[in-house]
Amino acid sequence: MTWIQYIVQAFKNLGGLATYTDLYGELERIRPESFTTEWKATVRRTVETHSSHSANYIPGKPNLFYSVAGIGKGVWALRNYEQLEVATSDVAEPLTTYSTQLVTRVIRDSILAYELKRLYQFRCQICEARIALTNYKFYAEGHHIKPLGGPHYGPDLASNMLVVCPNHHVELDFGVREINVHNLLIVKHTIQSQYIEYHNQNIYPHR
Repeated sequence: MTWIQYIVQAFKNLGGLATYTDLYGELERIRPESFTTEWKATVRRTVETHSSHSANYIPGKPNLFYSVAGIGKGVWALRNYEQLEVATSDVAEPLTTYSTQLVTRVIRDSILAYELKRLYQFRCQICEARIALTNYKFYAEGHHIKPLGGPHYGPDLASNMLVVCPNHHVELDFGVREINVHNLLIVKHTIQSQYIEYHNQNIYPHR
């Protein structure tokens, strides 16, 4: 297999999105050939010459990868990768009549949340657990540390988000868990301290 074939396979094994660090680790696991001292530079160059998001892209080469904006530097994804999330079984409209109501709600950036969950391979940053669904698909939730809605009006940014399991999501939402970034088991993106302080001072305390 060529480098590009190994890199594509490594991305697939990692859920289609990864930091270079995770990509290196997966390549070391799946590639039986010996590595040169410059192999990591070869990987970066191969990714960038196959991505129109890079200044190093070579026109005519397959445009296989894209840089994931909004999460952090050095996060790349495989284009046209089959998404891993599945819909729940109760999303269809019920067979009954409802009155029409006008509501105002915050529209969340579902693409950003999804890409952040892929970065963590759907593992909770607090406990590393992930829920296995059917066909090797997994489930996790995105939590906004400073909530989006009023009266908090937090921003919909990756730096204001954690990837968590449903249990820890409920604990954070109801303010029964403090956030300490040093106690998180997995940290692959920048989390702004101002949002953690806001949670700990305004949501966590039971006063």
